Amino acid sequence: MHSYYIKERNMDMTYIELRLLLYIDCKLKYEKITEILNFLNRNGFINHLTMLYSENMRAENIPEREDVMSLTIDMRDDKLRFKFWNGASVLWAFHVQDLFDALDTGREKFAELYDKYEPVTEVLLDFKRRWSTSIHRISYRYSPDAENELVYNIVFTKEVENTNYAAKILKKINKEIIMLGDDITKDLRFSIEHEYQGSTCTPCEQARKEREKNELKE
Repeated sequence: MHSYYIKERNMDMTYIELRLLLYIDCKLKYEKITEILNFLNRNGFINHLTMLYSENMRAENIPEREDVMSLTIDMRDDKLRFKFWNGASVLWAFHVQDLFDALDTGREKFAELYDKYEPVTEVLLDFKRRWSTSIHRISYRYSPDAENELVYNIVFTKEVENTNYAAKILKKINKEIIMLGDDITKDLRFSIEHEYQGSTCTPCEQARKEREKNELKE
């Protein structure tokens, strides 16, 4: 299974994970799966294809990723069954057109939230680029009905866990978000969490660490 993180967004594309819980062993399955793949291609969905199969595997038992939409397909009562996760809620369908309608609607909701928080996301992405040896990755999850409709998670490298670098970076991130202005941030409901994870340290990374150290002193 692969990990998905915040990506620089192409406005015409949508990332989605496609999981198949069945063998494509008959003409009907082949035609339906082909129709779905053609729809994803025509409508600018970039999909990661995962083939999962088990006689007892059910779509409801496949966990959803928090920061990417997904489509899981299995077979129930001799019919293809579709489970679409738009990042906040699940829709079940048996008919391809119902699925296509849900994909279009789900992408709109996903895009609306992304656009709303894009200035904050860009601040975080910029810090990830500038301090790539201190920040291992940045991901997010959203729940529009929760107190914080979007939660960012910054994973720092293990090397900075016992230093004050993480605190300094978080302070700088907060400062740059405030500098976006109230007209952008006043209606946003989000939080930033952080944790630490080990990473491989190479000589060039050591050199970048020195540059980062100097920048954090500013």
